[in-house]
Amino acid sequence: MERFFKPKRVRSGESSNEPNISEPVQNQSCVELNLNDIVSDPGLRKSVEKFDISLRDHVRREYLTRGPCQPIGHMYPKTSFGKQHRSFQDSWYQKFVWLEYSISKDAAFCFWCFLFKTQNKGGRYAEDAFTKTGFNNWKKAMERFNEHIGAVNSCHNDARIQFESFQDQRHSVSNVLRSCGREIDIAYRTRLTAALDVTRFLLKQGLAFRGNDESTSSSNRGNFLELFEWYSQ
Repeated sequence: MERFFKPKRVRSGESSNEPNISEPVQNQSCVELNLNDIVSDPGLRKSVEKFDISLRDHVRREYLTRGPCQPIGHMYPKTSFGKQHRSFQDSWYQKFVWLEYSISKDAAFCFWCFLFKTQNKGGRYAEDAFTKTGFNNWKKAMERFNEHIGAVNSCHNDARIQFESFQDQRHSVSNVLRSCGREIDIAYRTRLTAALDVTRFLLKQGLAFRGNDESTSSSNRGNFLELFEWYSQ
């Protein structure tokens, strides 16, 4: 744009407060996702909110493709709780499909809340214990997992609904539009093919296309319309 403006001339000895319009303007490059930022271990991940807003759905799709981090068969370290020693259990994955385990932090996280952490109606965010810091009080694991799920309108269940909607791409707006577009395209090609077939037949037989009366109330609307109607049926 600067080349369309004439620079203001400044007399000798005078200073100018005008910006230097002759300096080139740096073009902003498109933001691209670095796949190295997609980390399996939930304890080492970058939160979705820290990605550029234009990349967040792409980030979610990448994590959905990989699924929750559930290192089944891992030798989970035991933690002392008084005289008892407790550790994370593989069996918990079956009951809580959203559950993730961080090897680096020896802590549990919530896959759904990581992807779709939102405020509930009271303005409370999904707790950081299952999205940032991790949970590792294995003695009270089942109790805390159920508390995290909470009521119907909890942050966790809001995240679950968003997760399921995002996962079901068949119901997304873009896919509905693409589906409608395909149906319209098929219908158009069908009508066009029928019209061309009728035209070829009439030309080959040397028959007239139009009739004396082509109105909808006419009993004989001409060769083209009558044959086209018969063909469509």
